[in-house]
Amino acid sequence: MSENLLLNRIDELSDRKAIRFLEFYAERIFTGTETSPEEMINNIPEKFKKHHVFDFALNMSRSDSNKILHEDESIKISKVLLRGFAQDKSFAPSLEQSLNEYQDDKLMAGSILAMGVAISMIIVASTTTVKGKIGDFEIVKEKPNEKFIEALLKHFPKLSS
Repeated sequence: MSENLLLNRIDELSDRKAIRFLEFYAERIFTGTETSPEEMINNIPEKFKKHHVFDFALNMSRSDSNKILHEDESIKISKVLLRGFAQDKSFAPSLEQSLNEYQDDKLMAGSILAMGVAISMIIVASTTTVKGKIGDFEIVKEKPNEKFIEALLKHFPKLSS
């Protein structure tokens, strides 16, 4: 599938479905990733490490990771993350496969995203190092898309632990 078709499919997701699909895809990434969270964080480019999201990630407690983002923030962050992964040649094939296999069975779920899921996916997007198997695809990421990271970070709310 072309990048434009995949982006169109992402754009056609309802707000709630985008959030739930991001959660589904995040679970696949973290199940199949061989790279440790510490290695990912260590390999975030220096120009982004000073952003409050990464400071929060390093000091986040389990209760912090379970906090939910406001509905508007959840929607924006989910859509920006999904669009960024769709444009990343390392992730796009597994994202497309996941979209094809995803079944939305949560009839009345809300439009919220857990802070831990959001921050974890931001780390994956921002790092230079991710290796693993997601669905049928081997993932080897060695370079972040700086414009994607900048767009993503501007949508994240100010956090405090």
